[in-house]
Amino acid sequence: MVRLAVLPCAAALVLLLGACGAGHQRNVSAKDLAAIAAPPPPVPKGAYREDNTGDPSVFSLANLRARTETPAEKAALPVLAKAGFERGYQKAWSGDIGNRDRSANVIVFLFRDASGTSDVLVALRRLLNEQFGEENSKITQVDAAGLGEESWGERAAGEDEEFAYGWRSRNLVLIVDMVCFLECEPADQFRESARAYADAVDGRAEKAGR
Repeated sequence: MVRLAVLPCAAALVLLLGACGAGHQRNVSAKDLAAIAAPPPPVPKGAYREDNTGDPSVFSLANLRARTETPAEKAALPVLAKAGFERGYQKAWSGDIGNRDRSANVIVFLFRDASGTSDVLVALRRLLNEQFGEENSKITQVDAAGLGEESWGERAAGEDEEFAYGWRSRNLVLIVDMVCFLECEPADQFRESARAYADAVDGRAEKAGR
């Protein structure tokens, strides 16, 4: 939610499950977060380097409170607290692909259980849309089917191009974001790269703690 220096642009959501039968699934624990979020984007392979290495990978509710600025950020904090937010993990990447710079970011939010994560996902999407609005980006929905529960995807097109995906998985809320600065390669190809990153994160989240 709150922008830590780690995430650029609207991606900087930084800082901020409970479907039928979820109570029978083992929850993810804090020790699983790095394995879910630490690997780099898979496409193109080897193209990304770790970015913003001076920023913390692990963050707490206190970190978020200290960096809250906008109304949407302030509105989201109580939602995270009520949902039983325990810890977050974030990773940022940058790369030169073709003749364009890109950034890629992942944020994983860990909760005590899945009961409040739907509300958190709604609050984070509202925050993301507020940030897109500040940048005067045109927002369109993109297919996010297959990314866990209540998944959504958005494309923001303006001076830069950005794809963001959000979803729930057990007691996690996950956000993956990829930005291409200035004119990008064909939009479909860039979207496929962003979706491949989200799929990789989702796959690791599904396996975590099992």
